Amino acid sequence: MQRRGGMKHSSLAIAFLLAGSTLAAADPPSAKLSDSDMSVVSELHHANQAEVEMGNYALSHGTKSVKDFATMMVKDHSANDTKLIAIAKKHGMTTIPVPPVDKAEMENMTKIEGMAGMEFDRAYIDAMVDGHGKVGKMVTDAIGTVADADLKAHLTATKPVVDRHLDSAKKLQKTAAQARN
Repeated sequence: MQRRGGMKHSSLAIAFLLAGSTLAAADPPSAKLSDSDMSVVSELHHANQAEVEMGNYALSHGTKSVKDFATMMVKDHSANDTKLIAIAKKHGMTTIPVPPVDKAEMENMTKIEGMAGMEFDRAYIDAMVDGHGKVGKMVTDAIGTVADADLKAHLTATKPVVDRHLDSAKKLQKTAAQARN
């Protein structure tokens, strides 16, 4: 598939890029979220969707330990996104916009899609360590800045899960590094 500038992107990268969502109608909305709160919802939703997409891909391309980790990613990020979407709906959001595309993330996902076995495992886990580090920082920062109480409570509950994912990914990264030696 071609994109502006002739850059080729994989189906996984395209799914990541298009991870915005149209939301089904909900009960009458509460007060609308502020622009900055909506931005946090968008970033977290995008991260959840990317983790689910990459996790599903890892389930068919990774080794057993990576597949176990990917199962956790799909389960936890799907559950987190369901709760996040409920908050968005409660506040009258009918779509969750896709945040600006990170070119490096797209290139990394395209590269990863062409791998298998231990090569895939290392690249996937490295991406998980990097991604969960970034999301962990974003969630920590957002807890201190969001105005909506529901969103703040969701972020506060999300932070330990992101930390657990990061710790698990780092352990897998260390195991993979030891296997190389």
